[in-house]
Amino acid sequence: MVRKEGTRVTDSSALLLVLLLTLACASAASGQIRSATFTGAVTDPTKAVVPGATVIVTNQDTNAKNELVTSEAGLFTPTYLPAGSYSFEASVLTVR
Repeated sequence: MVRKEGTRVTDSSALLLVLLLTLACASAASGQIRSATFTGAVTDPTKAVVPGATVIVTNQDTNAKNELVTSEAGLFTPTYLPAGSYSFEASVLTVR
């Protein structure tokens, strides 16, 4: 039995703590994730951000494409990309 400042920790609560710690460690070590998420920015030649640009992220091994649109800050975030080599293409429709 463990005592701390008049509080009693029973065997069942100690077992629960050990079980929770074991589950936490097991979930953290359940495997390596072989994908990535990142954030990129689209800028013009003057380094100004380009909102509303279409960005196509292409896996060079599988030719799988992921199409995104940049935010007002010119940012795009492809998520859960499998490990591999990628190309990026950005375009924007301009009206003159």
